[in-house]
Amino acid sequence: MFGHSRVVEDLKPLDFNSTTVEQAALEWAGRAASDKMKSAYTINGEMEVPKEMQSAITISGIKLSSFDVRGMKEKGLISSDENAYIVSIYGKPVYKKVPFKVFFQKSQKELTADKFGLQINVPTLDYYFDYTMEKKDGLMKILSGDTEFTDKMSAIKDDKKKIKNFKYELETASIYLSKFLRYFTL
Repeated sequence: MFGHSRVVEDLKPLDFNSTTVEQAALEWAGRAASDKMKSAYTINGEMEVPKEMQSAITISGIKLSSFDVRGMKEKGLISSDENAYIVSIYGKPVYKKVPFKVFFQKSQKELTADKFGLQINVPTLDYYFDYTMEKKDGLMKILSGDTEFTDKMSAIKDDKKKIKNFKYELETASIYLSKFLRYFTL
């Protein structure tokens, strides 16, 4: 997926009828681009991504519910469906349904940082992103079993992994993922 050159088998294709991807394309790129994207895929099987959606990872079909468990200081939004659709990754069309979990947390009195955790759990190519923003500084820790992806990230010099108030780094400690996954067992 991210750093991997081979196609991940056994993932279901994107379904325009059960996702919000058409609406997202309409809002970001306009009616003509949205219609072109949908017809290219549904009629010809071609995967096109409007230029307005090429500078990000586009995910569709995320369903969220409120997370407020008695006795826990963490509160926020949690994915209520175990799957989402990866539409594209930096302009490269994916159009696949993937096992997906996300948890968003807004800072409160007890918690001083905004956070989110996101897991895309494709067998052998799992990805976990743990983002924390305290005051104005954001840190993204990335844990993955995709060795091609992690090798490419490791090759990037540390000074290139920081842009203004945002920094990202590879993480090897699975405690971040374990802590994240406990939200889904409550």
